[in-house]
Amino acid sequence: MSGPCQCRGGRCPGFFGPTLNSFIHILMYSYYGLSVFPSMHKYLWWKKYLTQAQLLQFVLTITHTMSAVVKPCGFPMGCLIFQSSYMLTLVILFLNFYFQTYRKKPMKKEMEESPAGKEVKNGFSKAYFPAANGVISKKTQ
Repeated sequence: MSGPCQCRGGRCPGFFGPTLNSFIHILMYSYYGLSVFPSMHKYLWWKKYLTQAQLLQFVLTITHTMSAVVKPCGFPMGCLIFQSSYMLTLVILFLNFYFQTYRKKPMKKEMEESPAGKEVKNGFSKAYFPAANGVISKKTQ
C-alpha cells in the first residue's frame, strides 16, 4: 500500500533523495563522531567538503525530482513541487552557511590595527573584545 508521496514503481523520486541523504548522513555522523576524540582533530580537515557534499545532494535531488515533472512517472505533482521547494530552501540555507563559514575574508582594518606583540585570536587583538559589545571597561581605557 502506497501513501500519496511514495513510490509506485519505476524511476521514483521517493527513493533517490532519501538514499542519497542516508549516504551523506553516514559521512556527517562519522565526522561528528570522530570529532569527539581530540586525537582525531588533525584528521578532520574535510568538514568544508562535507558541506559541499550536502549542497550537491540537494541539487541532485532537485534535478532528479524535476525530471519526474518533465517525464511523469505517476508520482503526485504536489509532492514533486513540495520536495523541490524544500530542497531549494536547504540549498539557500546551506549556501548562506557555507559562505559565512568558509568564504569569509579577514577584515583588513582590524588586522592592520592589531598591535604587534599582543595576543591575537581569530584575527582580533585582545583590545577588540572588551569593546565588542559596545561596553569598554575602565581597565582597557
